[in-house]
Amino acid sequence: MRAEDLFPISKTTLAKAQTCILKAALNKIAGLSEPETLPMTQGKRGHELLELGVKGTPFEELKTMERTKKILKWVEYGLGYVENNFSGCDLLTEHHVYCDQQGICEDGKGEIHGIVDLTAHKPGSEEAVVLDYKSGKVAFSPFESHIYGGVIGKALFKECSKITFRLLFLEHRETLDSVYEWQKGRLVVTFPDGTTDRLVDHGNPIWKILNPALEEIRAKEVKPEPGPHCRKWYGRKCQFFGTEHCRPESETLPAQLSEITNPEAYIALKSIYETGVVTQDAARNAWIALSGMKDIVKRIEDHIKKWSKKEGSFTVGNEEIGWHEVDDNTIDKATALQLLLDSDLTTEQIADCISISNTSLKKIPHDYDWLRASIEGFATTPKTKNSFGGKKIS
Repeated sequence: MRAEDLFPISKTTLAKAQTCILKAALNKIAGLSEPETLPMTQGKRGHELLELGVKGTPFEELKTMERTKKILKWVEYGLGYVENNFSGCDLLTEHHVYCDQQGICEDGKGEIHGIVDLTAHKPGSEEAVVLDYKSGKVAFSPFESHIYGGVIGKALFKECSKITFRLLFLEHRETLDSVYEWQKGRLVVTFPDGTTDRLVDHGNPIWKILNPALEEIRAKEVKPEPGPHCRKWYGRKCQFFGTEHCRPESETLPAQLSEITNPEAYIALKSIYETGVVTQDAARNAWIALSGMKDIVKRIEDHIKKWSKKEGSFTVGNEEIGWHEVDDNTIDKATALQLLLDSDLTTEQIADCISISNTSLKKIPHDYDWLRASIEGFATTPKTKNSFGGKKIS
C-alpha cells in the first residue's frame, strides 16, 4: 500500500492519515471499513431520509420508513429549514464531487473528493450555499470548511463570488457559517466567530492552505503510527489494535511509553522522586505517566506469565521466577459455620472470627436479596472515609 493511493482524498481519510496513515490505508485501500457506532448509523439514516425528502418524498411517507423518534425529529427540522431558507433555489443533494486545483474532475480523479449534503443556488445569483448536515455535537473545523466551502463549493460554482459553507446541527438546531468572498484579487474568509482571513487570490488561495497537509501525507510511509489514539480512537480502541496489522508487542508499547517519556512527565517524575516537592502541574503530569506505567507493567507481566507456561522458569538473584505448585486448601464453609455456632462463643466473639464486609455482602446470591437488604438496613452504620483516586467532575 502507498500513501499516494489515498488520493483523491476525503476529509475523513485526511483526518485519519494525519493521525495514523496505516489506519487510513487499511480503511480506504484495503477496504477494511470502520466499525459503525449507533450515532454513526443514526446519522447516516438521517442523511438518507433528508435526501429523499429534498427530492420530493412527503414527510408523512418518510415516517413510515423509520421509527426512531430522534431521527424523525432531525429530518423534520432539516426539511423545514431547507424549505424556509432556500425557496426558489436550484438544489443539489448528496452529490459526490472530485476536484483538483483546476476545478471539477469528471473522471473521478483529482486531489480531493467529498459528498456534498446539499447545495442551494438561485439562477443568476452570484451567491451559493453549501450545506452540511450534522447530527452530533456543535463543533467547527476550519480545515473541513476550506475543503467544502473554499474548494468544492468554488469548483461547483465557479461564477459565484460568494460561497457560504453552512453547518446545520440537526440535534441542537443551530447553524455555523463560513463565508468565502472573492473581491478584486482577494479572497476574504469570515469564520463563525467573526474572525477573517484575507488571502491574495492567485488561482484559489485555499489550495495553499491545504497543500502542505496533502504533501505531508504523500511523503509518509504506510506503517503504524502508535500513540494514545491506539486505545482511544474517538472513544474506542482502534479496530486494528492487536491484530496482524498492528501487533501490541511492537507498536502499542511505544504508544504508552510516549506518555512516560514526554519531557513534562519525565521532569515531574524525576523532581518528585528526588525532592519530594509536589505542585499542581507536577502532580498532574506524574499521575498521567504513572497511569501509563501501570498499564505497561500489567501487559508485560501478562506476556511473561504466558511465556513461562510454555518455556518454564527463569532466575532473578536467588529466586526462581515462574509457575509453582502452592497450597490452596479449600474450606467447607457450611461445616466451619456449624462449628462456630456449636461452640460456646458469643455472637460478638463469632463476629470477631469471621469477615463480613461490603464486598462480601455484594457476593450474597440474588436468591437471598432479602437477607442482604436486612443486613444493610439493620446492621450497617452510615459513614464516609477519605479515598484517593479519580472522581467525575460534575
